[in-house]
Amino acid sequence: MAFWDTIEPYVINIIPVLILAALILTYLRRKRARENWQALAHKHGFTYHPPGPPSLFSKRATVAFQDPGEVTGQLEGLPFRLYIAIYGTSKDRHVFTIMSVEIPDLPPGLTIYHENAFLKFTKLFGAQDVATGDSEFDAAFVVKGNDPARVLTWLDGSRRRAILNIIGAEKDIDIREGYLQFQKGRVVDNSEMLEKALERLKALATHVKPR
Repeated sequence: MAFWDTIEPYVINIIPVLILAALILTYLRRKRARENWQALAHKHGFTYHPPGPPSLFSKRATVAFQDPGEVTGQLEGLPFRLYIAIYGTSKDRHVFTIMSVEIPDLPPGLTIYHENAFLKFTKLFGAQDVATGDSEFDAAFVVKGNDPARVLTWLDGSRRRAILNIIGAEKDIDIREGYLQFQKGRVVDNSEMLEKALERLKALATHVKPR
C-alpha cells in the first residue's frame, strides 16, 4: 500500500500525457495516410475522395480518427479502388486496407489465394481445390470455382505463369469475388507499400482481364 501511495501521483499525472501522445500519434498517422493516398491518386490519374467528419457513432467508428479517404479510377481500363474495409462486429472488428481491380467475365466463384499451413492442414480432412496439374502453381495457390472445367480453361498456362511470377511471393494479393485484390490488416500509410501493391496489380491486370 505504501508503494502505491508513493507512485500514485506519478501514475495519475502520466495518464493524461499518454492519452495526449496517443491522440497526436493517431493524428499524424492519419495525416500521413491522407497525404500519401492523395499523392498516389495525383501521380496515377485517379480521383481522391477525402473522408467525412470523424464520428464515434457510425459503423466506421473503428477508423473515425484515422480514415484516409478513398481513391478510385481506372487501371489498365479496369475499375480501380483503394479504400478501408471494416470486418466483424464490436470488439472483433478488424480494419483492412483494400486495393482492388475489378476483373469482368471471370468464371463464377473463381478464387485464387496463397497456400498456407492452415489450408494444407484442411486438405488432410478432405477439403478440395481445383488442381491445374502444374505442380509449382498448385503448391503455391489454392484455386476454387463453381465450375472447375471453366476455371481450368480460363487458368491456362500463360495466366498461371503470370500469376505465379507476379504475385507468387506477394502474400497480400489474391484473386477473389471478381477482383484482383491487395489486402492488409491495418491502415496502410506507407507510400512505398502502396506503390508496390499498385505496380503488382497493374502488371497482373494485363494478364487476367478479358482477351
